[in-house]
Amino acid sequence: MRFILSLAAIGLIGTAVFAASPAQEERAAKEAAALEKAIAGKVAGKPVSCISLRDIDRSQNIGENAIIYRISTNRFYVNKPRGGCSGLRDGRALITRIPTDRLCSGDVARVVDLTLGFEGPACILGEFTPYTKARS
Repeated sequence: MRFILSLAAIGLIGTAVFAASPAQEERAAKEAAALEKAIAGKVAGKPVSCISLRDIDRSQNIGENAIIYRISTNRFYVNKPRGGCSGLRDGRALITRIPTDRLCSGDVARVVDLTLGFEGPACILGEFTPYTKARS
């Protein structure tokens, strides 16, 4: 019985330790709002496993939880790295080392601080959800 109570206590402590701070909650809300703004007026398609690197015009980090890969003014893909991508924000880039001409779900990328030039944590890319401009 003592063992079960100890596990319950550890669970409560773990919950308290991993609770988001007000600053983290505020940042997450801002990131969610930025993503909602980016996809407003767009229609989501069926997620795909890979996209061609040559088709990507540019990419944009939306905080630690989403990356937008622009193909054209009317089409882009949203990737939500598995478990997020700690440290991915303004002033930092996502560097991938892949042997093909495609970026795929499961590829590992590293966050790099462009100002200081050091590599940060690794991230695992998720599926790519296409968004296109809604037809009127």
